[in-house]
Order: sequence, then C-alpha cells, then structure tokens
Amino acid sequence: MAILHVLADNHPTLRLIAKPIDEITPAIEKLASDMIETLASASGVGLAAPQVGKSLRLIVIGNHLEPKDADPPPFPLYVILNPVVAPIGDDREEDTEGCLSVPGWYGPVTRYCTVRLTGRTIAGKPFNKIFRGFPARVAQHEVDHLNGILFTDYIDDPTLLRYLPREQEDYE
Repeated sequence: MAILHVLADNHPTLRLIAKPIDEITPAIEKLASDMIETLASASGVGLAAPQVGKSLRLIVIGNHLEPKDADPPPFPLYVILNPVVAPIGDDREEDTEGCLSVPGWYGPVTRYCTVRLTGRTIAGKPFNKIFRGFPARVAQHEVDHLNGILFTDYIDDPTLLRYLPREQEDYE
C-alpha cells in the first residue's frame, strides 16, 4: 500500500466527470487499497479517485476514530465503485465542510439529511445502503467529486469560507 498525493483544488482533474469502472482489475484493487491508506494518513473521512489523479468513479468513505464520541463521529469504512447517491425525503441541513483537496478551508454547505448510496463493492457485489446525518453528508461530498464539483462551489459568498491551519483543525 502507498500513500498517494492528494490534488489541490486548482487541478483540472478535479473538474472532470469521472469515468465508470467497467472491470475490477488488480490496478483498481491497488488504487482502492492505496486510497484507504491515504485517507487514514490524512485522518480524513472520504476520498474520491479524482482527488488522487484518477478520473474514475471510485470513492472511499468512513473512519474509525476513537473515542466513540469523536467529532466527526465514526462510521464503517466503505469502498464503492460507480456510486450513485439519491436523496430520501426533502429534509436538508447546513453544516461546515472541508476537503482534503482544499486544505485548511471550511464553509457552510446544505445537504440532504438522508440518502441512498448504491454501486458496487471492490469485490464486485451490489452495494445499497441508506446513510443518515454525517455519513450522508460524506457520501454526497465524495460523489460530487466524481462529477467535478467541490464543496466550495456551493458557497456563493466567499466571506463564509474560513481558514484553519492544519494544527488547529478539529479532525486531527
């Protein structure tokens, strides 16, 4: 496993619509494994393949932070190929988001509270899960990356963005 370089927000790959994965090859399995390692090393909760320079529809979401009352709250690790996110209901909530590709910057984003995430696992099996709250937010954020969207695209007023140096971030 290797820790991959996470692209910064000005990189053109982050603005592409990622290509579907038609076949699970050893290269795709290695990419998924390396993305898990990269996510863990960055203490992140989500990573999309475009963020590491691969315009493919692959996301890794989840964390295993301790203690159980950690912020952000822990949820299981999932690797999903060709993910599709669909809202369940109309309830939305605004909360602060950040991104490994926009290091140190945070801002308010409104997202659906409950979503269904479908796709395939790295083993090729169907994936179909309902996420609520924070995991739903993470799923939406990562699928956005596959469509060339960054969280900052949702913030019309740049004065709402705030910068926190890495040593002051909440998610260390």
